[in-house]
Amino acid sequence: MIRVSQRQMYSNFLFRMNGTLSAYMDSHLQSSTQKKVNKPSDDPYGTAQIMASNTRLSSLTQYADNLNMAKGWLTQGENTLDQVHTSMTRVLELLEQASTGTYDQVQREIIGGELRQILEQMISYANTKFNGRHIFAGHETEAPPYAMTMGAFSRDPSMSQARFVVEGNLSKSAIVRFLDDGSPGNPTPDFQYTLDGGTTWINSVPADWSAGPPPQIRLGTSGASVKLLGPDAITPFDPSWIRQNNPASPHEDGTWIYLHHTAQYNGDTNSPTVVQSYPYNLPVPAEASGVFKRDVAVRVDAVSGNDLTYSYSLDDGVSWVEGLHAAIPPGVSSSDPIRISVEGGFLNLGAVPTPPNGLPPPAYVPGDQFIIRPHRADIDLTIGANANITINNIGLDIFGGLYQQPFSSEGAMPTPNDLDKNLFELIGRGIALVETNSQEGAQETLAHCSKVISHISLARTTIGARLNRVSSIGIQLDSLKLDESDRLSSLEDVDLAELMTRLTQQQLAYQSVLQSSSMIMQLSLMNFI
Repeated sequence: MIRVSQRQMYSNFLFRMNGTLSAYMDSHLQSSTQKKVNKPSDDPYGTAQIMASNTRLSSLTQYADNLNMAKGWLTQGENTLDQVHTSMTRVLELLEQASTGTYDQVQREIIGGELRQILEQMISYANTKFNGRHIFAGHETEAPPYAMTMGAFSRDPSMSQARFVVEGNLSKSAIVRFLDDGSPGNPTPDFQYTLDGGTTWINSVPADWSAGPPPQIRLGTSGASVKLLGPDAITPFDPSWIRQNNPASPHEDGTWIYLHHTAQYNGDTNSPTVVQSYPYNLPVPAEASGVFKRDVAVRVDAVSGNDLTYSYSLDDGVSWVEGLHAAIPPGVSSSDPIRISVEGGFLNLGAVPTPPNGLPPPAYVPGDQFIIRPHRADIDLTIGANANITINNIGLDIFGGLYQQPFSSEGAMPTPNDLDKNLFELIGRGIALVETNSQEGAQETLAHCSKVISHISLARTTIGARLNRVSSIGIQLDSLKLDESDRLSSLEDVDLAELMTRLTQQQLAYQSVLQSSSMIMQLSLMNFI
C-alpha cells in the first residue's frame, strides 16, 4: 500500500482544477472572439489555412479597390466624352449655318463668337480631373494637358506641306496675304494683314527671307508673328482681282495664312523612346531599344582607344552604376553603332554630327551624357490575377490640337495632321474662317465635322468597352470574395451551439472538481482522534 500524503493530494487537486479551468477558459475565449482558432497551438494546420485564406482575401480586396478607382476614372472619361459629343453636334449645326449663302458677315461673326465659347469649353473638358488628377494627360496627371494657344494654316494647295509656328496672342483671328512672292530672289516680300475679318487691311514691314529659314512675319504692333518652317511657295495676291462667283466671300486669291486660336497638348504620349544628348544639344544619331521603366542617364567615364567606359543612373544622377566596357568600332557610323548596355535595354550611339560652325565633329569624351526618356502615358491598374486595365487616356489621340515633340526646335504642329481626327484644329480653323466671312472655308470645315464626331464616338466606345470589362470583372470578384469569405468562416468561426454546450459541460466539470476536491481535502486522521 502506498501512503498518499496531503502534499500529493494538494498537487493532484491543483493540477486537475487548472486543467479543467484552462479548458473552460479556452472555450470562454472562443465565446468572446467567435473564433475557434485564436493561437497557432489551437490548430497548427488550420492556422496555416486561415493565413493563406486571409492573404487571398486581402488580394481580392485590393483588386476591388483598384476596380473602384478604375470605374471612377473610366466613368468620368465616358461622361466627359458624352458632353464633348453633344458640343460637337452644336459645332456641326453652327458650321452648317455659316455655310449657308444667306448668312452675312455679321451673322457669321456671331456664329464665330459661339464657336469660341465652345472651344474654351472643349479645353475645359480635355482638362477634366478625377480625384485631383487629369484623366486625359497620359502619365503626367498633375498639370493640365491642354492650354489655349494660336496656330496657323493656309488653304493654298501649294502650301499643303508648309508648317507654321505662331508667337504671341490675338483677341480674334487674323489673315496674312502677300503682295509678291517670297524667294531667294526676293528676300523681302511685302504683305498685308487684317485683324477684323478682312474689313481693314494693313500694309506691314516686309517679311525677311534673307537670313534663311524660318522666315518670320510680324503683324505690326499686335505682338503676334508667324514663322514658316516648312516648304514655302508664296503666291502673291492681286489687289485688282475680284471674285465674280461668290462676291459674298471676297477671298481668297494667292497665299493667305490664317492665324487662329486652338489648343496645345502638354501631356504624355506613347511615342517611341527619345534620347537627349549633352553637351552637344544636336540630333546625335542615338536610339534606345528595350523596355525602360524610368529615365536612364548614361555618362561616358573614359575613352581609351576603341574602349569606352561608362556609367548609368536611374535616379536623375544621384547615384551611378558602373557599366560594362563598350567597344568603339573603327570608323563609327550610324550603321555601325556603339552598343551600351543599361538596365532595361541598350543605348546605341552613332557618330557625333558635324557642328553648324563647320568644324570637325568631336569624338565622344569623358563627361558626355545621354538621357533615355521613355514615354509612359498609360496608367495600368491590376484588377485581378493576371488582369490589368488602362484607366487613363491620351488627350492627343482623342482631341488632337498642337503638339511639340520632346527636344524638338520646330515648335508645336497640328497632331494628327488630319482634321478628321483633330477636334481642336477643326474648331479653331472653323472659327478663323467664319470670323473672316469665308463661306467656302466654313463648307470645307463642315466636311470634316461629321468625321470628328465619329472619332469622338469611337473614343467614347473604347472607354465604354473598358468600363464594361471593369463591371464584368467586378461581378466575378464579388463572387470570389464571397466564396473566400465562406471558406475563411468555415476555417475559423466557431459553432455557437456546440460552444454553448461545451461551456455548460466544462462549467459543471469545473464545479464538480472544486466540490470533490473540497470534500476530500476536509478529510483527515485528526477527524477520528
